[in-house]
Amino acid sequence: NEIHNDPTIECIYPLSDNELAILAHNLSLFATHQDNAFLRYEWNGKLDEKLFLQAWQHVINSHEILRSQYLWRKLRHPARIVRKKVSADFVYVDLSSYGEIEAKKKYSEIHSEELGKSFDHNAQTLTRLIFIRMKSLF
Repeated sequence: NEIHNDPTIECIYPLSDNELAILAHNLSLFATHQDNAFLRYEWNGKLDEKLFLQAWQHVINSHEILRSQYLWRKLRHPARIVRKKVSADFVYVDLSSYGEIEAKKKYSEIHSEELGKSFDHNAQTLTRLIFIRMKSLF
């Protein structure tokens, strides 16, 4: 089997009953675009985007669940595959040169677009980060 010979795989786990139920539920929501979660955090002040990404990459490297993907196609039994290394899915959008109204509109468009995407079951990481820099209002 190709999976067992893949040098990028750290380990393979059969899915627990809970994971099977979550996968089935998630797949049933696929066409509705209700199969993802969107968390939003705001902070004021300076932030080093490069250092932030490095820190997030360290978190991914430290926790195998963040390096996991769920496979079921062409397999006898669904499995959770843990990759040895996964790069953070990181998107940077700079809206700091936009006016306040235009930036809020663009932010809303990005938010709506992300909510409209279905969860990518084939992605090598289950997390996508979108860093949006806004103009400081202070």
